[in-house]
Amino acid sequence: DDTNALFERAMQPLLDYKILQGINSIFIVYGQSGSGKSFTLIGEQGHLGVLPMSLQYLLSKDNVENIHISSVEAYGIKAAKIGFFDLVAQLKVSEAAKKGHFDPYASKDNPRLTSQNAETLEITADNCLSIITQLQNVSHMAPTLKNPHSSRGHTVYFCRVKMTDLEPVYFICVDLAGSEGQTALGTKQEFVDGLQLAMSKGKLHLSSKQKQGFEEMYKTRSLEAGCINNGLTQLQSIFGELIKKKISKAQGLGLRKVLSQFISLQSAYSIL
Repeated sequence: DDTNALFERAMQPLLDYKILQGINSIFIVYGQSGSGKSFTLIGEQGHLGVLPMSLQYLLSKDNVENIHISSVEAYGIKAAKIGFFDLVAQLKVSEAAKKGHFDPYASKDNPRLTSQNAETLEITADNCLSIITQLQNVSHMAPTLKNPHSSRGHTVYFCRVKMTDLEPVYFICVDLAGSEGQTALGTKQEFVDGLQLAMSKGKLHLSSKQKQGFEEMYKTRSLEAGCINNGLTQLQSIFGELIKKKISKAQGLGLRKVLSQFISLQSAYSIL
């Protein structure tokens, strides 16, 4: 299908000629809100996205000993104060809590979180899709007019690949929250009407508390959109530096800070 063709054309060369040769590589999925970025990268039950396909492919190689995954989400409602959330840690909290009681919006960020101190899970060919899906489910997601399950933060998956006779190499996938204009939210009344229509069609399920807070929800979505677009602007700056072959030493904020350790002229990059 289309995902298999995409894997063979866009991802497999990155794995064969970069990751398996010991070169840290960053794969970025970019697009507007509701365009299918997360579905393409992650997939769903019965349909593997290119990330779990890649992990299965790597694990099929004789020289790959193991793969461990960590995940950091950059989320905020103030551009100058983007929070970092350890999704593996949140998954463990979710599993320990009563079913349905975990709320990512109630979780606390960790300003010192990095790819090096984030919690990890070992990936196998059998569990890769379920683990990545579970990590996605404990990230900040909320409805907009374009997507009833819109990612509200930029999520980075760090896959540490241990190979025979090589130093560990990082295969990094970035699931960007969609670039958003006002059409993703509409006016306040359009937003409320859109959510109510989605609920009436069974496409969206909200708690009674959430239904009473549409106005606050609209305000939060607007603030999130500003931070999402700010992160995308940071990414554009990184691309500009790579083109000029002059990388800034500044760690920056948000998404740039999460990726800062791996942004170099020695890393490989691929953008979908």
